[in-house]
Amino acid sequence: MIQHIKKLLPILIIIFISCKKTETAKHFEINRKTNIEDRNIPNKYASYKLWQNSSKNTNKKFQNLKIYLSSDSIMIFDSEKMICSGEIVQKRNTFSQYFKSSNTAENIKEQLNEEFKITVSDEIEVVMNSYGDISGKGCQFPFNELFIVDNQLFFYDKGYYCFENNDEEAPTNKRGTISFPSKSIKKDDLLSRPSKFPLINKQIIIDDSSATSVYKLSENVYITWFDGDTERWYLVTINDSKIVSKLLIGKSETVETERGTIDNYIDFTIDKDYKINLEYSTGKNTELKKIEKEETYYVNPKDNKIVKFK
Repeated sequence: MIQHIKKLLPILIIIFISCKKTETAKHFEINRKTNIEDRNIPNKYASYKLWQNSSKNTNKKFQNLKIYLSSDSIMIFDSEKMICSGEIVQKRNTFSQYFKSSNTAENIKEQLNEEFKITVSDEIEVVMNSYGDISGKGCQFPFNELFIVDNQLFFYDKGYYCFENNDEEAPTNKRGTISFPSKSIKKDDLLSRPSKFPLINKQIIIDDSSATSVYKLSENVYITWFDGDTERWYLVTINDSKIVSKLLIGKSETVETERGTIDNYIDFTIDKDYKINLEYSTGKNTELKKIEKEETYYVNPKDNKIVKFK
């Protein structure tokens, strides 16, 4: 009996080691997949600085304006309403180089000193629209460029305005940050194989229908796809497992009319600041469709509500 046990002992040890390896491999595979998803969807919100109207401004035209700047993005709010958002480029310069004249630079320095009672240094940080002044893209209101000197921000609109940094009111991290494969995303980015955004196993119900597919853009923002005779795409924001806002951002449907069938479409693009551009079009097919109207929305970083640009 003891001899039989001795003969079986090595076999049992081999089986035990094999099971442990399999268990370890499975554990590693699960962790590896989780880490991949974590890399695709970072949870940290981009670092923005808040600039607000200085009490030194005698003109109160922009007193409710809030300017949020990160290293590569800008968001501008008038009170609680977003005016615009876009990508920026920041570049160090001097007054003489920026204004292309030593005399002009000195005159502007004197003007800033006279109006705002400040003595500014020669080095400035210029903030520019990454798309250029005449592109019509990005943040165009109420200025195309602004500059920062001695921790004060200035822009020109029939006169100079001074804004001061206020780090106490950074935007709350409600939306999370999208990890973008390009400057913006559209339906093709989700349908491509492999998809540039991961499909997740999450149930989201809209109008009593469960989404066919759910894509996670960030911690609280999702895109859902509903298959059927009318294909639909929704942008959905969630807080504490409850839907905060939803917006129909994509559609493809065929409608019978007296003149025959016609196709209706909604196409979307979303940038990394959660600015959503929608194109509504009709036509016999995707190649012959004609754009009827366009709309722009954004996801408010403070409460995750989807708001239409006025």
